[in-house]
Amino acid sequence: MANLATFPTQTHLANPALEADCFLDGIFESPHDFPPDWALMLTAYIDESMGQDDAHVVLAGFMGNDRSWNTCMRKWRSTLAEHNRTCLHMKELRGWKKDRNKPMLAALGAIPQDSGLRLIYGSVNVGDYQDLTENKFLAILTDGYMAALHVVLERALSSVPLGQRLKVVGEEIPRYSYRRSIVFRAIQKDPRFQSHSGIPKLAAFESQPKSSILEPADYAAYAKLQQLIDPNSRKAQLCAPILQNRLVTGRSLDKEHSREMIAVGKRSFPLLSEMPASNAEASKLLRHLEELERDA
Repeated sequence: MANLATFPTQTHLANPALEADCFLDGIFESPHDFPPDWALMLTAYIDESMGQDDAHVVLAGFMGNDRSWNTCMRKWRSTLAEHNRTCLHMKELRGWKKDRNKPMLAALGAIPQDSGLRLIYGSVNVGDYQDLTENKFLAILTDGYMAALHVVLERALSSVPLGQRLKVVGEEIPRYSYRRSIVFRAIQKDPRFQSHSGIPKLAAFESQPKSSILEPADYAAYAKLQQLIDPNSRKAQLCAPILQNRLVTGRSLDKEHSREMIAVGKRSFPLLSEMPASNAEASKLLRHLEELERDA
C-alpha cells in the first residue's frame, strides 16, 4: 500500500502542473482485492471563536474518480503558481479586509466543479446537544468532530453507486485516530452501505499530514464554517466560490436531528451514556484509546 506521507510535497515539484499525478499514486489501487472507484479527501474546521459548549464543527471535502482528481490537482497547482503561491492553508491567509486574495480564491473555487468533483460536507453545532452528554463518557464518542464525521460519511456513501467503493483520505489527527476507526468499522457493517453480497461501500481510510491533495478540502471546510458563522461576513463572501458547486451532497444538522443522533448513541452505548466522567477521567480514557491505536 502506498504511504501518502512519502509523496513529494509542493516544494519538491519542478513542474506542479505536469507532476500532480504523483500525489494520487496508490489511492485507487488499494485494497488490492477490491480497489475503490472513488476517493474522498476530507478536512475539518472548528469554530474556535466560540466557546466549546456552542461551536460549529465542519467536515468537508471533495469526492471523485481517478481522472477527476488528476485533473483537479494539475489545475490547482498551476493556478497557485499563477498567484505566486506553492500551497494553500486557509487559516494562514492574510489581507481579508483588502480583498487581497479575491482573484486567487475565485480561480481556485471553480476548479473542483470544473474537474468533475462532488462537494461533500457535514456539520453540527455542539451547543445543540451538549447538555445531553455533559460530564458523561458518551461525550468522547459524540463530540463535534465525531458527530460531523458520521454525517459526512453517510452523505458521501449515499452518493456511491451500488457495487462501487469509496476510499476516504483525511488529515492526520492523532487524538481522533482510535475513535475514528470505531466509526469506520460501524459504517462498514451498516447494511445501508453494503452491496447485496455484503461488501461494504467504504473500502478504506487513510490519514496523512496536510498536503496538496487536501487543500481543496481545506478551502471548502473553511468556507462552510464562515458561511455558518455569518453568511454576510467578508470572509464568507470571498470564500463562496468553492461552495458554488453544482455537484453537492451535504447536511448541516439542526438541533432536532442532532439530539436524535445522540439518542441513537445512547441506545447503542447505554453504559457510556449514563456513566459520569470528570475531565480528568475523560482525558485518561482518551489517552488509553490513543495507546490502543498505536499498538494496533
